[in-house]
Amino acid sequence: MQTNQHQTQNQDCVRPIAVSNKSAWEDPKWILEETTPGQYPKTLDWAFEMPDGSLFTDISWGTLLESCRQVIWTFMNSCIGGRVSKANTTYAFYHSMTNFVRWMCSNDYIAFNELDDGAFRDFLDVARVDAYRRKNKRGPFNTLRNAVAFPIKLWQFHAVLETAGLPVPQCPPFQGRRANEVARETAERQDGTIPPIPDDVFRRAIELSLQATEEDIFAEAMQCAAAVFEHRGLSSKHYTKLKVVDESLPQDRIKAIIKINRVRDACVILIQALTGMRANEICAIKTSGIDPTTGLPDCIVVKPSLSGLDELFFIRSLLSKTLPTPAENDWLVGSRPVGSGPESLPIPVLAVCALERLYRPWREADGTNELVLAMGVDAVSGKPYSVPIMIYAVKDFFDTDDLLANHNPSTHQWRKTFAQYVIRSDSAMLPALKDHFKHLSIAMTEQGYVAADPELLQLLDDAAVQNTVAMIGSMMSGKSRHNGPLVDELQKTARRLGISLGNRSTEDRQADVEELVRSSSMRAWEVRFRGQPAGDCMFRPGTGKCTDGCPAKWMLRAPLWSAARPDLCWECKNLVVANNMHMAFWQDRLAKQTGAIEDAEAQGDIALAMLCRQRAAQCLAVLKKMEQSGDNGDVA
Repeated sequence: MQTNQHQTQNQDCVRPIAVSNKSAWEDPKWILEETTPGQYPKTLDWAFEMPDGSLFTDISWGTLLESCRQVIWTFMNSCIGGRVSKANTTYAFYHSMTNFVRWMCSNDYIAFNELDDGAFRDFLDVARVDAYRRKNKRGPFNTLRNAVAFPIKLWQFHAVLETAGLPVPQCPPFQGRRANEVARETAERQDGTIPPIPDDVFRRAIELSLQATEEDIFAEAMQCAAAVFEHRGLSSKHYTKLKVVDESLPQDRIKAIIKINRVRDACVILIQALTGMRANEICAIKTSGIDPTTGLPDCIVVKPSLSGLDELFFIRSLLSKTLPTPAENDWLVGSRPVGSGPESLPIPVLAVCALERLYRPWREADGTNELVLAMGVDAVSGKPYSVPIMIYAVKDFFDTDDLLANHNPSTHQWRKTFAQYVIRSDSAMLPALKDHFKHLSIAMTEQGYVAADPELLQLLDDAAVQNTVAMIGSMMSGKSRHNGPLVDELQKTARRLGISLGNRSTEDRQADVEELVRSSSMRAWEVRFRGQPAGDCMFRPGTGKCTDGCPAKWMLRAPLWSAARPDLCWECKNLVVANNMHMAFWQDRLAKQTGAIEDAEAQGDIALAMLCRQRAAQCLAVLKKMEQSGDNGDVA
């Protein structure tokens, strides 16, 4: 195991003076700024209670506290998956740490150097029981994976602890296995276990949201907004939920705020449900007013379609999920034929327009540009809209209807529902959905958003069948060159089919090939990394490097995308690459690894340089096979 795979390469990870612009190392609380829109700063409280009644900041826990601070700080500043951890991720890791040190206290361990293989096995036994005992909607797999995250990172960062003169464990936990591997032994992975919103609930929510934004109701909300703004600041500064009634506050003010909030919540639901935008992306929408060119809020971008016959509407916001810091991005939210009137604007655009008008007085008065605001009863100023506020607001909105009252949707369920409606409409939309969701890979979209629905799985299998038919057809016609361990077998099949099908029509030939593919268990799945096609996986149940160690490998109908990565797929006999489609990925990867080798050597990181050389050699091997079978990647 390469223990330094994710370690940072500078000594700044060893006890700095300040950990953020609000906290120093010795502070009892670390306050971490959250760069993701819609999220509050995260507080790591070191003075939590231990099982023996003491506080973790008591002098008796001094060494362990210092060690934990070092591990957390190293985690915060280490590149994991190519990115420095955000505050929200660090906060989750902090909770894994608190659970682990509480277990240490319960079992009389006071320092990490007392932990051996037996200790880690004991902890795992307790964590397994706890994973099934907890009522966690994400399932025992995720609960157990989070529980073992801290001890695994503890070992990965042991060199940093040694540099700081702190105790380290006696051995790697769980025989050096990764968190996913440890969790999978106990609980089958439950990707996509956050369910979509049931169809009847979704339809009712959209119906009520549209009703709440109808012209007469919106006009009433605008009158309330004008009255509230005119008399803002005349009551004590309180904030209220829709259900809360405080007799000391002006009741007409509360009723007016409730009407304003209902329109706001309806608009937010329409945007989220009909675009699939994340909650933090909605919170990050900014507007400075109306764009004179379009007559729409300036967060709405209008572009012509490729044909020039339609107008495409985009919401401009900030993308945070896959980036170290938020960056501006556009989300497609609808279209209309060129020349259409304002009555044909897409519903999400109308919702944005309503929010821009509703809160315009507060933006102008306060000099803010937030599209969505959350107001206190005094209405002096708009409070920034956040994900927690959105969760409570949607629940309050649902509680006003008998059908919806029994449901408490998470913000992510809207994305699941949106994804499934898209795929049900057209299974070929999976790549487009991946781009719309700003996912790094198509595997993330498929496994996280559509793999839980049997109907959608059949649609995806149909798409894989057509991909396989197309590949065999290109081999029969000689339109493209393919390379891989299975190519000889596929080419023999293609030649036999070409002879047996003779001079039959194109439609009949394709139908016969499709029937043959459907009767077999082989499917061609496109493999993409970082948005580029890297090859096709000729997957059959029970095969594939990505399924090694998976107890249910014979039940899988597609590659285990969560385990797929270029260097693993390169070693797999299922990988087939075509010169004209996949050469660019391997050329770009070779250039990237070559640059990484130079950087690693300059920093004196021998292990990283060796890893990059190994990856570069893989790329060269793939490209050499392509060059041998075709001329510079051209179709032969």
